[in-house]
Amino acid sequence: MTQHRLSATSPAEGFQGARGLSRILRRPRRPAFGRIFWAVVLTWLLAAASSASPGAADQQQKLNALLGEMESSYATLNDYTAIFRKRQRIGKSEIYDERMYVKFQKPFKVYLKWLDELREALYVAGEYDNKVLVHYKGLFGMTTSFFNPENALVMHNNRHPITKIGFGFIFGIMKNDFAIAKQYDELEIIKIGDDIFDGRPSIIIDARFTPHEGRKYYSPHIISQVDKEFMVPVSISCYDANGEFQEQYSYENVKRNPGLSDIEFSKDNKAYNFQR
Repeated sequence: MTQHRLSATSPAEGFQGARGLSRILRRPRRPAFGRIFWAVVLTWLLAAASSASPGAADQQQKLNALLGEMESSYATLNDYTAIFRKRQRIGKSEIYDERMYVKFQKPFKVYLKWLDELREALYVAGEYDNKVLVHYKGLFGMTTSFFNPENALVMHNNRHPITKIGFGFIFGIMKNDFAIAKQYDELEIIKIGDDIFDGRPSIIIDARFTPHEGRKYYSPHIISQVDKEFMVPVSISCYDANGEFQEQYSYENVKRNPGLSDIEFSKDNKAYNFQR
């Protein structure tokens, strides 16, 4: 059997010990201010996150639905005409602004007529050796020549060749970049809402991209306008990471599925100047 040895304690020592124990038992517990503070902060953060998440999720849901509608609408689009405007920053400061009448037909036929100068261009994928036919003012007056779409003369004051034009080009940018940015959580949807473009009801999409690990997007910041009736992207404006304007491509006075004939995309069209 284990024996417990009691230590000898004087009455005075016992009295002092009892008083000390009594003081300890009567001492009020100090509130854990640190724990309370961080509990409040955590509660606030959770509340903020719960209130923000539904909004972000709602914006993403709207974007997904909108992209789906745009894809379905573009699938039923055969051809169109419009006034095409492009504003582009070339170099550090100069911004070039051009307006032209465009005819487009799937799979890829394009006719352009500049509104501010004597110039025309025709490109039909798979025809004319995949070259663009251009009627323009040369050294000795007006002339017509075939060029590779990325020829330096054709690309002068242009950021893109004629092969990158149309609603499909803009939609391709949006569909691809939004999908990748969403996958890597690099997409910030600033706004999706009703707007007016070219005097018509539209939906504005304002989005920023924050790439990491070497990923690249078409532009760090894009603002697009989607025509509410036609459900096609009629405008895209692009800005760099510092907010500097880079380019804008827009389509006004759009005529959807007018039923363009083959002659509209032929160099033999007598209304064009390619034979003159």
